[in-house]
Amino acid sequence: MVDKNKFYLEKINSIVFFGYSSLFDEFIKFNSKLNINSKIITSTDQSKFIKNEFIVFDLLGEEF
Repeated sequence: MVDKNKFYLEKINSIVFFGYSSLFDEFIKFNSKLNINSKIITSTDQSKFIKNEFIVFDLLGEEF
Protein backbone atom coordinates (compact mmCIF):
# COMPACT_ATOMS: atom_id res chain seq x y z
CA MET A 1 0.00 0.00 0.00
CA VAL A 2 1.24 3.50 -0.79
CA ASP A 3 0.35 6.36 1.54
CA LYS A 4 1.89 9.85 1.52
CA ASN A 5 4.78 8.71 -0.70
CA LYS A 6 5.63 5.83 1.68
CA PHE A 7 5.37 2.19 0.71
CA TYR A 8 3.96 -0.13 3.38
CA LEU A 9 4.06 -3.93 3.23
CA GLU A 10 2.35 -6.51 5.34
CA LYS A 11 4.54 -9.14 7.01
CA ILE A 12 6.67 -10.82 4.33
CA ASN A 13 7.03 -14.58 4.83
CA SER A 14 9.20 -15.50 1.83
CA ILE A 15 11.31 -13.90 -0.87
CA VAL A 16 12.38 -15.56 -4.13
CA PHE A 17 15.56 -14.53 -5.94
CA PHE A 18 15.98 -15.27 -9.66
CA GLY A 19 19.27 -15.89 -11.46
CA TYR A 20 22.51 -15.22 -9.63
CA SER A 21 24.10 -12.29 -7.86
CA SER A 22 27.12 -12.15 -5.61
CA LEU A 23 24.87 -10.21 -3.20
CA PHE A 24 22.49 -13.15 -2.62
CA ASP A 25 24.41 -14.31 0.46
CA GLU A 26 24.10 -10.88 2.07
CA PHE A 27 20.41 -10.65 1.19
CA ILE A 28 19.74 -14.12 2.60
CA LYS A 29 21.57 -13.33 5.86
CA PHE A 30 19.59 -10.10 6.19
CA ASN A 31 16.31 -11.93 5.50
CA SER A 32 17.18 -14.61 8.09
CA LYS A 33 17.60 -11.95 10.77
CA LEU A 34 14.06 -10.80 9.93
CA ASN A 35 12.72 -14.41 9.90
CA ILE A 36 12.04 -14.24 6.16
CA ASN A 37 12.43 -17.48 4.20
CA SER A 38 14.59 -17.12 1.06
CA LYS A 39 14.59 -19.28 -2.09
CA ILE A 40 16.64 -19.07 -5.27
CA ILE A 41 15.53 -20.06 -8.76
CA THR A 42 18.52 -20.31 -11.06
CA SER A 43 20.08 -22.35 -13.82
CA THR A 44 22.55 -25.17 -13.31
CA ASP A 45 25.52 -23.14 -14.55
CA GLN A 46 24.78 -20.25 -12.16
CA SER A 47 24.03 -22.51 -9.20
CA LYS A 48 27.69 -23.56 -8.87
CA PHE A 49 28.47 -20.03 -7.65
CA ILE A 50 25.87 -20.16 -4.85
CA LYS A 51 27.44 -21.27 -1.60
CA ASN A 52 24.64 -21.31 0.93
CA GLU A 53 22.32 -23.84 2.48
CA PHE A 54 19.22 -22.81 0.56
CA ILE A 55 17.50 -24.89 -2.11
CA VAL A 56 18.45 -24.10 -5.69
CA PHE A 57 16.04 -24.97 -8.51
CA ASP A 58 17.16 -25.75 -12.02
CA LEU A 59 13.68 -26.01 -13.47
CA LEU A 60 10.49 -24.95 -11.76
CA GLY A 61 9.40 -27.82 -9.55
CA GLU A 62 12.53 -29.93 -10.05
CA GLU A 63 14.98 -29.80 -7.17
CA PHE A 64 18.53 -31.04 -7.41
